[in-house]
Amino acid sequence: MLLKATYLNQKVLRLLDGLIIYKERILHEVVSCNLYTANYPLLIEHILREARWYRDRLLDIENGCQIRSVILPLLADHVLREANHYLRLLTTCPR
Repeated sequence: MLLKATYLNQKVLRLLDGLIIYKERILHEVVSCNLYTANYPLLIEHILREARWYRDRLLDIENGCQIRSVILPLLADHVLREANHYLRLLTTCPR
């Protein structure tokens, strides 16, 4: 199982490298007015930042760094916010 995950991570890293190079080239062409796109340069920069961040996290995993999960705290926060919202709705509904 570990070998399959490592193989998948390596494949994703190669794809991310290609995506980053591609988006950098597009951004350069758009900013220098050689290419028109419906995407704003800020959106392209955002995609680049996310791809680089994801690549860094994947490299951390591959290098054995432990990444603390933020999923459970975010899920708990979401559930509590949703429950509060419905409680507020119930208190404002006429009986």
